[in-house]
Amino acid sequence: MHAHLQIDIPRGDTMTNPPPPPGDPAVSVPPPIDGNVAPAPKAKPHVLSVIAFVVAIVGFVFACIPGALIVGWILLPIAFVLSLVALFMKGGKWPAVAGLVLAIVGTIVGVVVFLTVVQAAVDETFGSSDTSVSPPAGDQPTLEASAAEDVAASNYAVTIDSATQGVDYEGRPALIVNFTFTNNSKKDANFMFATSVKAFQDGVELETAIGVDGSDLSNSMKDLKPGASLAVQDAFVLTSTTDVTIEVTELISFKDTMLATTTISVQ
Repeated sequence: MHAHLQIDIPRGDTMTNPPPPPGDPAVSVPPPIDGNVAPAPKAKPHVLSVIAFVVAIVGFVFACIPGALIVGWILLPIAFVLSLVALFMKGGKWPAVAGLVLAIVGTIVGVVVFLTVVQAAVDETFGSSDTSVSPPAGDQPTLEASAAEDVAASNYAVTIDSATQGVDYEGRPALIVNFTFTNNSKKDANFMFATSVKAFQDGVELETAIGVDGSDLSNSMKDLKPGASLAVQDAFVLTSTTDVTIEVTELISFKDTMLATTTISVQ
């Protein structure tokens, strides 16, 4: 006898893949690529950046108010330091950068406001004297014959015309002297580098005054063509109310040629 073994072979349309062996990871299919990818969220500013920015704003406002300058000068340096520290912290940097800029600009504005207030206070307290202090008649020394010849042969001529009183930028009394400078040389020259002007009070040389109200020292640096004349000024800090002696000589001269000299009475 023969035994018949019948094996049913499934058709191709009904065949299925065998299940993966146990332990094998399932094959993951990457998601479809989409062009609309959500942007990464922006980093929020650090709280220290925000504090620095707010302090800088408040300090800037107070720096613009004359009566509250001291508050601005306290807050602005604090804002500056906080902004620098915040730049190295995590998070958005724009408040720290803005606070740093405001602190610097606010400091500059505060200095300008302070100087304006000081200048106004000085003008109000001291003011400037409009009284002309002219050289007393007969006080111009008579030059000896040799000295007069030296002046005539000099490349420059100077006359002392008048004087007024004022105050310098520190509020100290000052004397403004008016001259007329004439260039008799054959080259361009200016008063500042052609002459030496000295003022003496109580036998002591006076220092040059800076920032005196009503004075304009710019003409001293203007070059003059040969034969031209120009009104110039110089200013000196007064140390008392005694007379002031003015002496003008050539800046470079082997004989120290005296171009002009006089004595001025001050108040």
